[in-house]
Amino acid sequence: MASPSPNLELIRNALDTYAKRMNIDLKDNPFAKQVKDCNSVDTILQLLETNRAEFQQFRDNKSKFIDRLYPVVTFFNTFSGILGEATGLVSHKTVSGLSICSLFFF
Repeated sequence: MASPSPNLELIRNALDTYAKRMNIDLKDNPFAKQVKDCNSVDTILQLLETNRAEFQQFRDNKSKFIDRLYPVVTFFNTFSGILGEATGLVSHKTVSGLSICSLFFF
């Protein structure tokens, strides 16, 4: 069996160094396993391209979810502001023996 190319070894060593510096174990990481199983730089590039496409699809789907969620969040934000102002008008403090509530309602 031929020895791996220097570039392939460089990539594998970089992955190992990254794991050590980040103090993470890549044994159970499927992507790290796939990289280690690659036998050429070209297969690693193909793997990266495949993952890039999958990530782009994930990101596009997430964007659609956020686009749908945005009006709901905006509504609740506005509604909570209105409620906050309304509760500020209704207070239990008294002014000259009258409660503020009675000033607004009577």
